[in-house]
Amino acid sequence: MGKTKIIIIGGKGTAINIAEGIYDAEKRYGEKIECLGFAFDDESFGEFINGFPLLCKTTDLMIKYGKFEDVKFIFQMNHQEKMKERALLVKSYNIPNEKWFTFIHPSAYVSKSARIGHGSVIFANCAVHANTVIGNHCTLSSLTTIGHDTYLGNHVFMATHVCIGSSVHINDNVFFGQNTTVSGSLSINENNIIGLGASVIKNIKETNKVLVGTPAKVIRSIN
Repeated sequence: MGKTKIIIIGGKGTAINIAEGIYDAEKRYGEKIECLGFAFDDESFGEFINGFPLLCKTTDLMIKYGKFEDVKFIFQMNHQEKMKERALLVKSYNIPNEKWFTFIHPSAYVSKSARIGHGSVIFANCAVHANTVIGNHCTLSSLTTIGHDTYLGNHVFMATHVCIGSSVHINDNVFFGQNTTVSGSLSINENNIIGLGASVIKNIKETNKVLVGTPAKVIRSIN
């Protein structure tokens, strides 16, 4: 069986981390995967980003690479206040589910009973415990821990050192800042931002809000 070749939609920040994470998984752990490069619309970056080629614009991706069975895609263009728009952008590409690649770094622990959707990324040294469900196009940055029986919807992004308790239900398009914590047996509604270092200790019923602090409280709405 040959290598799976991966193209990342995006070219900044977390997209670069994924490219280098794939490189690490291939070179250090012997995974049969390879990052071909980026699909990105900002031509000011030139022909290469961190040594990986800029292959095409995002709208040309399926035309140029969709016919190759061994080529898969990861979407990674993020803005914490535009998670809902992010989901709509992914949908606009009309990329079939089977073309999305789910990348799990070899150093991560993922329980055998966990279920993970297409196009999601689990970075190095994460822990995903029993009976967890993770939706499509989610990102768990390094050192994130997800408790057992927890549910993540689609397009959930977690920065580094996020800790989610057990039996938590998180709806679509939620962004978690660094070092945030969520107590067990809670629910978080869709389209929210949980700010840097916040502690969530009760259900969040609001939508389109930014919450910060310990305990986490709403400070403003998302436009």
